[in-house]
Amino acid sequence: MIKDLLSSRPIKRAALIVGCYLALYVLLDLASLLFRTDSVASIWYLSDGLSLALLVVFGVRYAPAMVISALITNFIFFPNPAPPALMVVWAIIFPLPFAAIATLLRHKLRVEVPPRHVRDVTWLILGCLALSLTLAGVFVLTVLFSRGAMPSAQAAFAEWPAVAFRWWIGEAIGLVLVTPLVLLTVAPWLKARLASLQRRTRPRAPAGIRSIAEASAQLVSIALVVTGVFGTGGASGLPFFYLCFLPLVWITLRHGLRGATLAIALIDTGAILMARFSGFPLSHIADLQVFMLTLGLTGLILGAVVDERRESETQSRRRAGQLAAAGEFSLALIGTLELDQIYERLYLAATSDLLDAEGFIVSSYDPEDKLIRAEFLISEGTRIDTQGFPPIPLEEEGHGTQSRVIRTGEPLYLPDFREAMRQTRSQYTFDEKGSIAEGPPPPGAEEISTNSAFLVPLKVAGKTIGVLQLQSNQRDAYTEEARNLLSGLANAAAVAIQNARLYGRIEKALETTIRTLGLTTEMRDPYTAGHQRRVADLACAVAKEVHLEEASIRGIRAAGLVHDIGKLSVPAEILSKPSALSPIEFSLVRQHAQTGCDILKGIVFPWPVAEMVLQHHERLDGSGYPRGLKGDEIVLGARILAVADTVEAMASHRPYRPALGIDAALAEIRAGSGTRYDQQIVDACVTLFESGEFSFSAETSTA
Repeated sequence: MIKDLLSSRPIKRAALIVGCYLALYVLLDLASLLFRTDSVASIWYLSDGLSLALLVVFGVRYAPAMVISALITNFIFFPNPAPPALMVVWAIIFPLPFAAIATLLRHKLRVEVPPRHVRDVTWLILGCLALSLTLAGVFVLTVLFSRGAMPSAQAAFAEWPAVAFRWWIGEAIGLVLVTPLVLLTVAPWLKARLASLQRRTRPRAPAGIRSIAEASAQLVSIALVVTGVFGTGGASGLPFFYLCFLPLVWITLRHGLRGATLAIALIDTGAILMARFSGFPLSHIADLQVFMLTLGLTGLILGAVVDERRESETQSRRRAGQLAAAGEFSLALIGTLELDQIYERLYLAATSDLLDAEGFIVSSYDPEDKLIRAEFLISEGTRIDTQGFPPIPLEEEGHGTQSRVIRTGEPLYLPDFREAMRQTRSQYTFDEKGSIAEGPPPPGAEEISTNSAFLVPLKVAGKTIGVLQLQSNQRDAYTEEARNLLSGLANAAAVAIQNARLYGRIEKALETTIRTLGLTTEMRDPYTAGHQRRVADLACAVAKEVHLEEASIRGIRAAGLVHDIGKLSVPAEILSKPSALSPIEFSLVRQHAQTGCDILKGIVFPWPVAEMVLQHHERLDGSGYPRGLKGDEIVLGARILAVADTVEAMASHRPYRPALGIDAALAEIRAGSGTRYDQQIVDACVTLFESGEFSFSAETSTA
């Protein structure tokens, strides 16, 4: 049991997060230890920035890891530790302000991870400054309570205002420097790594890593120039540190917030190293700290402004693309009667560089049985077969995401998808193999990656016929403009979907009528029972082989099923005569093509069925009947039926002769290829039989 627990995915996930955190925490605390200004204060406290980033990204449930890290570093690395009891109490209290600020940033202020806007960066900076003030206050209280037990605390108490200031600004530097850097670089990489462990795939490189590497190279080269020209001659070198604002501004303008965070880290590290090894006086340490904090705040604000402006420009381009895509989508729907084509075009219009969507779902709703059925689903760019998805019953008012959209007839935006799913009673999950299970993911399974969703009703004449749903891994991913765009696309798609469904019903009714007409013909001629069906099957197989569109193939099937309907006018004794027909009898039989056309031309078909029936005995060289048409005067469907009719007739038994067999039939059409029969059609028919892809032996259609 313990082994199973340790091997579960949540345990592995937590172990990886905590392990990375502890390792980085120790390294950053060692870096802080190297730059202590006295026995109490340090220039910066890098590990605290890491701790805040941990809780912001992964939640306050990882606060106990902070207790462990604080105890490790304070008992092992830092000199003159406080009494053990005091350190334990301090380590337990230590994570509380971090958890409060992290909760405020993530859940109340909804700061994005990674931060993408000036608003996010501003709140992050204010949170870091507030936390640093809180920690400085905790430090002052610690000094007051431990001055009798710690010599260093007694020394600090003597000049506590100056030490408290250095502590506060050191905390502020560490938080402002490390927290954004982790949120922008380490956190995306770690999340990708966790996802790869769950999906057993290779992790992707974090976004922007190439930009960061380029920024690093540029910054290092500029720093070397600045250092070589000006140097840092003791206290007089401090003004030259402010020259580093120039490369910071340049790199930030080129690379945005990600480049700024790395530039700040490199400049701060370089400034401290130069100060430490060039005789920088301790009396100017506070000035150096002010420089570092000012540099960090400037870089973050400027980087956020640059990123937001770039995003605004990108949004403008996307907006123009959205309008163009919406227009193209509406035009593309004209004449589209295939549901799959409508769904695919809707998906492309909604997600092709326009809207962020890791999940795309189209559902239908039947008001009679009150069931919601998944019709089309794409997850992470992969089409998922929805045939095995069970229908979801319409939930009572106030429950279920799709049910709420259907009941209200209004769009539903879920900036926090996970919270909404807690109010949903019917929930289904599927794995990578397509297996469906009712309820939330089981323990140990991959967590739901969706963080926000937008659902739009598909409405026709005021009635909701389905729901269109987009899901994103980003929180609050859809702006009002994006939602308006999707609502417009849904309105156009709903009409097209309804038309396609009505067309499908009409087409099924028409096909039933056609089959009934075909059976009526065969009832008068038992010797040729099944002939029209077999001709239709072969003709459809040939049409597919020559890559005709699905709509044309359906028309050929319809014509094939009734191509001999004109034989209703031929006396039954002639049709079943066991000997050769007389010229008069043969002339009566030849009239069946014209008679069939006359019967069918009064029926409105979406294909030229009557014309194909009229021409199915025409030949390319003009030797056919009833009109003696030649070449391209014969429609393609009739040319296909001519080959299929000849092959089936020769391969089957007739009252006046036994079956001649497939070989003789194929030899016949080969002999007439290019003269009486279309060569491309003949080649396709021969290929189907010789490859074994088609056979008349099957009772059901093989097309």
